[in-house]
Amino acid sequence: MNDIIKKYYKNVDEPIINDYLNNNKYKNLLALSTKNDIPIFNKGKKKWKIKNSKQMINDCKSKKKKKLKNLSNIIKELAKDPGDETLKKIKIINKEAEKDINNIDDMIKEISKKKNKKKDVIKINNYLEIYEN
Repeated sequence: MNDIIKKYYKNVDEPIINDYLNNNKYKNLLALSTKNDIPIFNKGKKKWKIKNSKQMINDCKSKKKKKLKNLSNIIKELAKDPGDETLKKIKIINKEAEKDINNIDDMIKEISKKKNKKKDVIKINNYLEIYEN
């Protein structure tokens, strides 16, 4: 899997990818981004950096919207010329779409977990600060 991720992110500096691959928190997110073709890195002013959670979630929602729109268009095309195999084709298309959408939803959940962990750390730090005063 690491080779697939490195190949997908070949334009990103290799030491950065290696750092994130060695971090278990981000390894799953990298795998999901590769599977869904949703990059999670942006080129900053001089170096690559990971997108913020909001950007990544928006990218996921946009990709999901495109998948659903594409599914709708494919079904419309099938409706124009219904044949003997139409039902079989629809089942196959729906299974593929369901798998793709589940993968995108998994990525959104993974991003949200990281986002919530950051909020928990901030809450704990605020609590400690109040408690110490």
